[in-house]
Amino acid sequence: MWLREVEATLLPPTAVGLGERLRLAGFVPDLPDVYCPRCGESVGPHEATMGGCPACRDAPMPWSRLVRVGAYDGMLAQAIKEAKLTAFRSLARDLGYLVGRRVADAMHEAGVDPRGAIIVPVPTSFVRRIVRGIDHTREMARGAASAMGCTVVVALERRHRPSQTRLTVKARARNVAGSMTRRHGVEISDVGPVVIIDDVKTTGATLREAWRALGGVGMERRWAAVGGVATLTRRRTGVPSI
Repeated sequence: MWLREVEATLLPPTAVGLGERLRLAGFVPDLPDVYCPRCGESVGPHEATMGGCPACRDAPMPWSRLVRVGAYDGMLAQAIKEAKLTAFRSLARDLGYLVGRRVADAMHEAGVDPRGAIIVPVPTSFVRRIVRGIDHTREMARGAASAMGCTVVVALERRHRPSQTRLTVKARARNVAGSMTRRHGVEISDVGPVVIIDDVKTTGATLREAWRALGGVGMERRWAAVGGVATLTRRRTGVPSI
């Protein structure tokens, strides 16, 4: 007990496991019925089905199912920012483990064995890996794979582009378009689900680009998984948020 008190006093918050930090903050991962299984946006009771919610039902999607840990807010948002910017690999892996647990639960409910899945991280550009000192999505993928008992395949590469932060929906799509390519010689199994994992989904432009670059996977096998979804107010107006 006294060692934990010393750690809490002398070491930064990231020295404490993510699960413990979230528990102490009163955070509970979202249940599937509080967000849309297609676009990941927060929804009200009975507002979404497996076919989507009012905001995304008529919009094309490059994946069949999206799983999230929670809304991008509070302690979860803080943890995601730290995983991306502080180079604490254990924190990124812990975040990925939480994502993997949610994906495994969703796959079990769908009658799919998560052990047969392939996890593909959204790629980080070389410049950002050098500046940040971490490829946080790759570490997340490793954490998710440990939770699911499956394999990570680093299948995508990314050319450097300006940050998506503060860009409009259309600008985000333009900024990321064509920035990713499939790595030469990387093979993806033709059986089992494929999960592209990222830290945050806002408009979905990054996940869309990742699926465009990966290609070659049947729609029924395509999953997307994120730590948080930055819920957009336009969902309430019926404007697609992906």
